[in-house]
Amino acid sequence: MWQLSLLRRGLAALVVLAVAFAASEACAQSPDLQRASVSGPSIAQSGGLEDTGGIPENTIPGTSIPLFRAAWASDIGRILARMKDAAAECDRYAFDAALAAYNEIIHYAPPMVSRQDYARQKADQRTLERYRNTSPDFPVYPASCAPKSLIDVLLPGGLWLLGGSVIGMNGTGASTGVDTFFGPGGYLVDNRPASGAQQATPFAGARARLDIDTSFAGKDSQKARAGAVPPGATTGPSQAAACAGATACAGRGLGLGIFVELGIQSAFGANSFVQNFSGVSGTPMAFGQQTVRENVQVPILIGVSVPLVEAAPKTVPLFLDLYAGITLDSWTQTLSGREAGAPGGPGFNGSNDRFTVDPTLGIGLRTAWGDINGDGVADILWGLSTEVQFRPGSVATARSANFPSETYYGTVDPRANMLIMGRVGFAFGRK
Repeated sequence: MWQLSLLRRGLAALVVLAVAFAASEACAQSPDLQRASVSGPSIAQSGGLEDTGGIPENTIPGTSIPLFRAAWASDIGRILARMKDAAAECDRYAFDAALAAYNEIIHYAPPMVSRQDYARQKADQRTLERYRNTSPDFPVYPASCAPKSLIDVLLPGGLWLLGGSVIGMNGTGASTGVDTFFGPGGYLVDNRPASGAQQATPFAGARARLDIDTSFAGKDSQKARAGAVPPGATTGPSQAAACAGATACAGRGLGLGIFVELGIQSAFGANSFVQNFSGVSGTPMAFGQQTVRENVQVPILIGVSVPLVEAAPKTVPLFLDLYAGITLDSWTQTLSGREAGAPGGPGFNGSNDRFTVDPTLGIGLRTAWGDINGDGVADILWGLSTEVQFRPGSVATARSANFPSETYYGTVDPRANMLIMGRVGFAFGRK
């Protein structure tokens, strides 16, 4: 009997082993668990499917990797595409910016909405981290890409069209008649001071802007976070995308950016200073006008750009520019009139063509808005700026043709000109 009992126990053990083997084979053929095995490293590290309440079913575009969160799968697909495009174009900045966006999702601290949602996010993050660290399919920046040259550093920039008004901060000067008939020590001087003679003058022009890539000194990793897209955002270009694409963000990063501007602008001969005078000097009784005519200006400026808002989807970028430099300034002072004491005689005219180097300070706001080509990146740049130019004084002289001893002098005091301008621009250089 004891032999029969032992035989029965042996047969029961064989049946149990057979059933266990069949069950394991069935699980191996299950499509759902096959999908889970793709992201196996993260799920295994989180303790299998515990607390996740299922298996990931949102595949990252262009890969076979499933995630729990559909928004992350979509974002990661776009980020990987950006990395591949940047690697193909040897654009180190764009590659690092996309990589930083990928890492941003990995290191994002999910809120504890529910135990299941938290577990799913952590599982997705481990999947993405394992893919980055171990997969041969993860994009890498080619070692064959040439290092940056100086042209790469200065290439990104924009072309601005601008218009506004020149406003003289002070309009003081004088029109003076000097009669030397009685010789040295006996000059007769008649001075007519002027104040408030400044006028607002419209102007227009264009400027080229070069944004210096501060990552040239090996700071790519510091600038890369400019392209980061906060996790869970599914629509709308980020501020950083607009900056990198449209070079609205000078220096491209969350820190200070450096830029250089060179332009040309003109008020097309309009007068920014006008003084009317009459009854100058007792005998000639001169009357007429003194003016300052605006010709052409060439500003040469350098400055820093400071981001005022954090990079985020659907957030319009806004940057503060602080800059200084010089303005090569062409302007003409004129003095002209006639003399009531010689009504039939000719008038007098004098001019002084000036070319001055005016110290210039400026402050402005810039943004990027308006996607023309539909790539999700803002292409149109907008700005509002105020500049102050410090112009020296000037003197224009005109001799009387009717009274040989009479000479007229027009004086314009040193003044500050304020330029208030609106801008619209387009980017060029690296996208």
